[in-house]
Amino acid sequence: MGLSLEEEPLPSTARRGLACVAIAAALIYAWFIVDTSFELDGRRGFCLFDDAMISMRYARNLAHGQGLRWNAGAPPVEGYTNFLWTVWMAALQLLPIAQPFRSGFR
Repeated sequence: MGLSLEEEPLPSTARRGLACVAIAAALIYAWFIVDTSFELDGRRGFCLFDDAMISMRYARNLAHGQGLRWNAGAPPVEGYTNFLWTVWMAALQLLPIAQPFRSGFR
């Protein structure tokens, strides 16, 4: 038996099980998003946790050349908890998509 760096592929039953878990998780996530949405003045809104909104604000400032700052023109403060997610959202801010669809701001 000995140690080997090569991994054996998952059996087909394990792959099917993982696929079922992934599909179930996606359905639960979709249900949660729809269930926590609301309508205000004829527009559909979605609830975001404060951490997501904080990251979006940092991302918007970064995308507009202000750097990773809470307020544009203020000294930089590391108030975000997830650097890669913030950078990813900054990249999305640069796409030619209307603001309400990019970040949930209306």
